[in-house]
This record gives sequence, C-alpha cells and structure tokens, in this order.
Amino acid sequence: MVDKIAITKAAQKFIEKGQIDKAIAEWEKLLKKSPDGNVYNTIGDLYLRRNQKREAIEAFAKAANIFREDGFYLKAIGLYRKILNISTSDTDALVALAELNAEKGLVGNANQNLLAVAEKFIKEGAIERAAELYKKVLKLTPSNIDLPIKMTELYLKTGLKKEAVTEYLSIASGYLGKGEYEKAQEFYNKAINIDPQNISSLIGLGRIAENTNNIQQAYEYFSKAMSFDQDNNDVLFNYSRLAIETDNVDNAKRALSKLIEREPSNNQYKKLLGNIYLKEGLVEKALDEMLPFIDEELQAGKWSEALKLVNNFKDINPEVVKPRFITIYKGENNKEAAISETRELAEVLESKNLLENALQLYKEILELNPSDEKAKDRIKELEKTLGIKPEPTIEESVEAILKNAEIPTAKPAPPSAKVEQKFEEKLTEADFYAQQGLKEEAIKIYEELLSIAPDNDEIRKKLRSLKPEERLEVKLSLPEEEMPTPAATEAELMSVFDKFKKGIEEKLGEDYESHYNLGIAYKEMGMIDDAINEFQLAAKDPKKTVQSSTMLALCYMDKKLYPLAIKELKKNLESISHDDGSYIGIKFDLARAYEKNNEYDNALKLYMEIYAQNPNFRDIKHKIENIKSLMSEEKPKTKKGRVSYI
Repeated sequence: MVDKIAITKAAQKFIEKGQIDKAIAEWEKLLKKSPDGNVYNTIGDLYLRRNQKREAIEAFAKAANIFREDGFYLKAIGLYRKILNISTSDTDALVALAELNAEKGLVGNANQNLLAVAEKFIKEGAIERAAELYKKVLKLTPSNIDLPIKMTELYLKTGLKKEAVTEYLSIASGYLGKGEYEKAQEFYNKAINIDPQNISSLIGLGRIAENTNNIQQAYEYFSKAMSFDQDNNDVLFNYSRLAIETDNVDNAKRALSKLIEREPSNNQYKKLLGNIYLKEGLVEKALDEMLPFIDEELQAGKWSEALKLVNNFKDINPEVVKPRFITIYKGENNKEAAISETRELAEVLESKNLLENALQLYKEILELNPSDEKAKDRIKELEKTLGIKPEPTIEESVEAILKNAEIPTAKPAPPSAKVEQKFEEKLTEADFYAQQGLKEEAIKIYEELLSIAPDNDEIRKKLRSLKPEERLEVKLSLPEEEMPTPAATEAELMSVFDKFKKGIEEKLGEDYESHYNLGIAYKEMGMIDDAINEFQLAAKDPKKTVQSSTMLALCYMDKKLYPLAIKELKKNLESISHDDGSYIGIKFDLARAYEKNNEYDNALKLYMEIYAQNPNFRDIKHKIENIKSLMSEEKPKTKKGRVSYI
C-alpha cells in the first residue's frame, strides 16, 4: 500500500537538498496508484526548475486533461496558460484553451486562441487543418463574414475548388436570407466562375432576379439550370412557374408533365398546369387538373383560397363544382349562400331525373333552415312522385319496433323490412354526399347509422376514409343486444374485399409501376398496411426503388413507426446524388421523421442544411423556429463537478 504522507515528506526533503530527479521519482510513485492532476502539476513544476521544458509541458498537459475531465475548468485553463508561457505556439494547448474559453462563454478569448493556431497551420502549409479551425470560429461567431472568405482563399490556393465553391454558396445563401441581393449575387457569381454548371448558384441567381422583379432574367437562369440538370425537381418546378409568367407556355407544360409523372400525388404541380389551361380557355381540362388541389385546400379549411379557385369553374359541371361551393360556404358559416348553391344543385339533379339525389339535397336545405317552405314543398312533391310515404326518423322507427314487438327472451327481434329500407335509403344518401365532396354531411349520416348498426364494418371503413385520423366511437342509446343490424355481415364484406385484392395481385404480377400506383391509391384511402405491401413490391424495380422507399417511409410515419421511416429515408439519401432533384425533398422528410421521433438535434441539423441550400423550400423557416422552440423547452442536463481530495 502506498503511504502518501511518507512519500510527500521524502519528496520535500529531496527538493530541499536540490535532488530534483529523486523528488520526481517519489511523486511518480503516487501516480502508480491513480492519475492525479495535482501530482502531475507538481512534477511539471519540478521539470521546469531543471529547465526540462518538453517534460514539463507533458506533465502540465496531463494535469490539465484530468482537471478538464473532472469539471475543474479554471484549474485546466490555468495549466494551459502555463504551457503557453513555456511555448507560445503549442497547438494542442491553444486549441484546448479555446474550447474551454468557449465553454465558459469567453468567445473573444476562444477565437483569439483558435485564430492563432490557424495562422500557425497556414505558415506550415496545413491548409485543411487551418480551415477546420476557421469553421470552429464560425460556430462561435456565425456573423463573421471575413472567415468564410479567408477559407475560400485558402482552398483556392491549394486547388480545393469544390470546397471553395461550397463556401461561396454558404456565404451567398447567408446574404440572400438577409435580403442583401447584391452581395449574394457577387458570391454566387464567384462560385459559377469556378464551376459554370453549378446548379445551386444558378438557382440562387434566379431567386435574386425574381425577388428584384426581373422575371425574364430569373427564367433564363432556371432555363440554364435546366440545360445542365433536367432531373432536379426544384429546378423544373421554378422553371415551369417562371415559364408561365413569361408566356413560355409550351415549355411550362413539358416541365410540369415531367413533374406530375414523377410525383403524381403533388397537387401543386397540377394546380400550375391547371392555371395554364385556364389561360388557354380550356376550362374543363383546368378543372380536371386543379380539382385535387382544391380538395386539398378544403380539407385544410382554407375556405377563401379554395373559393378563389372554384370561382373559375362556376359556370361548368355543376355536379362537380357546386358541392365544393356548398362545402366552402358551410365552412364559412354562410348559410344563405350554402342554401342557394344546394337548391341550384338540387334543381340540376331534378332536370337530369336524379330525383332521389335531389330529394336528399332538399332535406339538407331543411337542416340548414327548418322553416324553408320551398324545400318542404319540393320534398312533398318528390316523395309523392317517387311513391315514398313520409317516414319517422330511424331512431323513432327502432324505438317503436322495440316497444311494440313481442321480443323472445332468448334472442332480439330482427329488424323489420321498413327499417331496413329506411337504413338503405340513409346509406344511399350518405354515399351521395361523400361522392359529391360533402364530407361533413356524409360523416353525420354515417355516424347516425353506425349508432344503430355498431358492427357494420362497411360503414366504419367509409368513416375512416373521411376522417382517418380519428378513432371511431359510437354512443348507443339502446342496449347492444337489442340493436338491429343490416343484412350484410362483416365476414361477407371482408370476403368480397379480399377477393378483390387477390384478383388485383394476380393481375398485376411483376407490373411494378401498377403496384406503385395502387400503393398511392391505398394510402390516399387510409389503407396504410395494404399501401406498405404494394410499395414493398414496387421497390423491387430499380427504377422505382427510391420513390417506393420514400412512400414506404411516409406510410411508416402515418403509423407512427418513426424509426422505420428514418431507416428508409437515410437509405435513400445514401443511394442518390446530392444534385438529384428529389434529394432535398427526401432530406426534408427525414428531418420531419427525426422531429416526430423527438430527435431534435438531428432534425434541426437537416433543416438548417436545407435552409442554407434553399431558404424558401416549403415551410423550412417555420420548421426551424418550431424545433428551436421545442428544444428550448427541454430541461438542460447539469453536470455535477467531481471533488478532489488532494
């Protein structure tokens, strides 16, 4: 066992006698037991007394590292300064001191240390190491614009052109984000002088031109980018958008057709193509293209935006357009306008002898305005024409049957033919509303039917397709064993659907394109598990691997299986080039998956990279602000300092 007190006394005696080597040997005995910062510090002082500077620096460095690891930062800083007093250019000490100063919030001191080492590296020709230190300084002071410029100069001196271009792009993007267009343009041009086919620079210059209202020049920049890379979706989209504004309609059509072929579920592309058809007076074709985007706006509750679009088609195809007007006016709580549109649609259906559908619309008017006499009159006339006698509500019919029927104690009474007929009529009514886009009206009736037939899986599926995010809950007004059920059983419905799916699978075989499209359809219907199966099949085609894998990841996100989504998206990013048109979109989806999985650091890193490349990409600014807010809400973990007993 090491006797610390005896060793300390012996070392002191050797020092008094001037026997430094023997004193050091005594102190080193203590280090055999365990490393100790104070002991290494003492040994370093003894070496310094003998003018053995190299050995002293080694001892001080070991002491500083121990104190730093144990959380005694001030002691560590003091030791690194001792080293620098001995050797002012000691690289390791300068970097370590800079890092400690940064941790203590002494940014100015940290930068001074790092820049000193960088200058030393430059003199020695270690350009890449100097550039790395400049990057560390930039993290501490991101607004220091001189450093990136110095870095590019270093890269160019050593022939690292790719790295120089990257730095120029970073500088230009920073200026662009601040609206300093002349400065941004200067550095984008510097990048192009090195790499004339640099897509990011051409995109940046195009955005500057557009922001300064030079639309023709913006179009020319994106046109040039197109000539170098026709597979970049970001380039194609902006090119097509600017082509429309500069009346290069045929070019815009070709670009949008490519985009829609690649991303058939992207309704933004279809909207642009629809705008072209509107300008050309091809209103029917415009409606076909824009309808998915309009419905997307309706689902998001963007009533005013949807109304502007639908107004373009108010004079055509009333069976398609008027249900959208009705949904918008109901969303805006404009009952008068909703009633007017509903009445006009009912009259159209009557003119086409679709009397039952018209009847349902008049009943809808009564729900909006129970005192509407015109609607009451038309309901009576249509019911008379159709031979329908006025019926009580479903609930009244069921209560009457259960009250008056002689129900055996062994089993509940079956529903009467009248109730089944009424049930089917209401189901037809709900189906009609769903087909016409009257989502809220359809949901209301489906839920009413489900309260009477809680085991009806067909109705449950229809409800899920209309509101897939919500869990379906039914409040029953009668005991379950007394509820009547419709004729079709759940097993029968599932059997029909399984046969349908089996037939599809046998027909498609190895037609991967069709498997991919079927997966899209399943996903849109909320049938996520079936969509996953189709995308897995489609991914076997090398041409569809990335697209299918991306859709798989989105399906996993729908099911909240975020680790699986992350795995798919990371695999995609590694398999494609940074210049690939889909790269930035996949990176954005990966960031969203990280965010959903509460991996905020990873998500923020990707969002910031996307912002540096394209500050206007989707809602990237909002994403960055939101995730920073989430990170600030997390409680910081505090590190407890360890206690030294020497």
